[in-house]
Amino acid sequence: MRHARPTYVDLRTVSFKLLVKREGHARRRVPTLERITMAKKMKRRTRRLWSKEDIRELKAHSRDKTPVAKISRLTKRSALALRQKAWQLGIALGHRR
Repeated sequence: MRHARPTYVDLRTVSFKLLVKREGHARRRVPTLERITMAKKMKRRTRRLWSKEDIRELKAHSRDKTPVAKISRLTKRSALALRQKAWQLGIALGHRR
């Protein structure tokens, strides 16, 4: 007796594609594209303008020689943004000078 090939149900009509094995009468469900979880979207960064208070705080950290990573956590700005603003203001930043 010859075994038949597995048959597939059309994806447009059924939410699951059913793979039927006729030899063992076993049935296995394969998830379709709708059921596969998609990767989460990344948060979009929002630009925040530098207030006078932010600049005053950055200068104080520069005088105290606070590490950039710590300033970054405290001000919730990236290290690159802090270094760029310090360069614009003409001040040194970080503990290594």
